[in-house]
Amino acid sequence: MQTADLLQRGLYILRRWWWLVALAGLASGATAGYLIHSQPHQYVARTTLMVGNNLRSPSPKDNISGVSMTLAGFYAEMARRSPITEPVIERLNLPFDAETLSEKMISTRVIPQAQLIEITVLDTNAERAAYIANALAQELIAYSPTSPEKIEDQRQFTQAQIDDLERKINAVDQQIDQLKTSLQSMTSAGEIAEAQQRLRELETIKAMDQGTYQGLLDKLNDSSINSLAVFEPAETPLTPLPRRLFPITALATLLGLALGLVAAWLLEGWDDTWGRGRRTDLVIGQPLLASMPTGWASLISESSLQTPRGRQCLALRAELLLRLGSADRSTIMITSAFDASERSRVSGDLARLFARSGQQTILVDANLANDALADLFKASGAGIQTLLREPDQPVDALLQATDHPELALLPGDVRAPNAQLVPTLHWPRAVHALARQAEIVIFDGPAVLQSADATLLAPHISAIVLVIDPARESCSDTRRAIDRLAGVGANIVGVVMLEHERHTARMAARRAAPQTISAEA
Repeated sequence: MQTADLLQRGLYILRRWWWLVALAGLASGATAGYLIHSQPHQYVARTTLMVGNNLRSPSPKDNISGVSMTLAGFYAEMARRSPITEPVIERLNLPFDAETLSEKMISTRVIPQAQLIEITVLDTNAERAAYIANALAQELIAYSPTSPEKIEDQRQFTQAQIDDLERKINAVDQQIDQLKTSLQSMTSAGEIAEAQQRLRELETIKAMDQGTYQGLLDKLNDSSINSLAVFEPAETPLTPLPRRLFPITALATLLGLALGLVAAWLLEGWDDTWGRGRRTDLVIGQPLLASMPTGWASLISESSLQTPRGRQCLALRAELLLRLGSADRSTIMITSAFDASERSRVSGDLARLFARSGQQTILVDANLANDALADLFKASGAGIQTLLREPDQPVDALLQATDHPELALLPGDVRAPNAQLVPTLHWPRAVHALARQAEIVIFDGPAVLQSADATLLAPHISAIVLVIDPARESCSDTRRAIDRLAGVGANIVGVVMLEHERHTARMAARRAAPQTISAEA
């Protein structure tokens, strides 16, 4: 299907099913808005933990930072595990299980640049969210191998040793400075040698103290690598998270509209009835020549041309003239999927219009299944049956006069003996003989799906018009009729849609489907 045809079909479906698309979008948007509005407010509480104390050290080390990063990832994952969450649930007496807490309420994030762990708790209760966040932090600290109390004692002891060594190193520095000053005033070789010996001893003591001092500093740093401390405790959030009502509702509405379009497209494909508004060019690929009302009288008088039926018959005649072109003599067959008296009325009214325009017209009752056309014109006697049985029979002797001098009728004579056994293979000779007698020959043809005569006659006709009765046939029936006519090379110029006064596509009064013939008949 070409892009233009696809776009045209899409616009047609949208015009026909716009109410369904609008209803789907409205229902989806309203449902999403209601669900979001009915949800309780959500609050977020955050607590931050610091891994180790390398960043607080005056001389942080790169290798320690790498270890702290690894530990931060480990503790961030442990914060959502049952060894941490279950004690929190028991301590706070929470009304949900550990799985709900870890999967739906807790999220963690590692901040590598600062060696921090951020624990976020989402809850409908602001105070409870803060309590849970702080409790998780406390449980995580208690789970670490180094407790804060023990670490603090070690830090204090190490710091005391460091402070003592600083004092000793400072005292040794003073002694060294004093000894260096006194050396400048000494004159005795023995005193100078003794002072220099003492100076070397003090330098050795200073170097030993400095080495011990550096070791204590390293110990102070290394002892806090695998430790956790609360860097920023959680506070009770004052405002809930924004609901984002408008963007979510707008997105839901757009999704609903899209689903409505898909549903409309599928329904259009599944709908096999001729409902009002269905375009024949898009459904069956044939143009609509006229929409024929059925509740009006036939076109017998001049005033009847001003009725809705009269105007549609005039439109049908104009369309046929455009399609027939400038041919001197033309043959037209009015047929349908199933046999219908309304189709015979269309044939009769169209024949009257051609005759009133001054064209010699012959109306042929080619429907051998019933005598609906004979009843309309009150005709009887020999007709098409005789012509088919005796191809050499003069046509003039079989034609009957009607209510208009330019219109002659060739009856069907279905009441004749053995009417259904007439050799209809003589249709080509009959059409040729009739075309010589008038400018316009209109055949009220047999039903396509009920008689093989339609496919025998159609290839020899200039223009085929298919009458659709939406109260009796489905779109599939019409397609089957078109396919059967197209299979024999018939020239279908368009369709006529019957309009019943209270027509619905799924009319409950639809008659039982008539028996159809096989394609091989």
